[in-house]
Amino acid sequence: DHDDDAADPGETRPGLTIDLEKVAHSYDRKNQRPRRSRLRQTRQQAPPATAAADAGHSWVLRDISATVGPGELVAITGRSGAGKSTLVSIVKGLIAPSRGSVRIDGVDPWQQRRPQDFDRIGYVFQQPEHQLFASTVRDDVAYGLKHAGLSAEEVDSRVSASLAQWGLDPSEFADRNPFELSGGQQRRVALAGVLVTGPAFLILDEPTAGLDLPSRQALFDQLHVLQESGLSVLWISHRLDEVLTHATRMLVIDGGAVVADDAPVIVLGDPGTRATLGWPLLPELDPEVRRGDLRARYLAGAASEEPAR
Repeated sequence: DHDDDAADPGETRPGLTIDLEKVAHSYDRKNQRPRRSRLRQTRQQAPPATAAADAGHSWVLRDISATVGPGELVAITGRSGAGKSTLVSIVKGLIAPSRGSVRIDGVDPWQQRRPQDFDRIGYVFQQPEHQLFASTVRDDVAYGLKHAGLSAEEVDSRVSASLAQWGLDPSEFADRNPFELSGGQQRRVALAGVLVTGPAFLILDEPTAGLDLPSRQALFDQLHVLQESGLSVLWISHRLDEVLTHATRMLVIDGGAVVADDAPVIVLGDPGTRATLGWPLLPELDPEVRRGDLRARYLAGAASEEPAR
């Protein structure tokens, strides 16, 4: 399903709040809720949250509770295999939690049988250039508007605006084959294709992987523009420097559970959290010397330190 009143690229949309309450997930077959395709036909109760229910099962996520509100840039970090990708897949509605709830502006799409609510969330996969499929950039970006009930002229206008938003001149790129573009250009085409429908919430899985420094900075420059319009961004990252520089909050997952949820300068300034996850000490976050100053500057939106490498 698609939103019939898709917003123009960059247009301010009402903010979106996502609440996760005690979300847990196991890939064991007996613990699965129905898939989205069966949502209207079947209603299945989640297993009880008891030690007996946990016995003998491998739980990828355990009792995750968090809220992401309008205009937030929230980074999800943690070791490989901690459950980060499973968590964002649940937020997007690609899979249902085995237990717990996901609410979009107060509504649980699984309980209320409203799978279309998840369409308000854009999802950019890791290496998003792998999402490309059409023979021209124009057709690839326009695909998300296929069922929006728009005229051909309006679709073309929105595609051009979305390409321009990501630094791609429509007159130069719209008719090119996306598979003949550079890796950075392909990634921007993929982002344009997700943002052309005007989602109110955006998920990105390691969006800067493989990008050089100028390309990473350009990506976050645009994400900050979207953030100012009310868009919420949830992204997976293994780069502590980009998290420190750009995130309003940092959600740390370890062993399928949240072990920290706070401003990056506070999380990264905590020796216990760093020791647990094997993270290095960042000199600019020395808690005895500069933590307070950096925290105040960060929360004021003026953090300008050179990121640690």
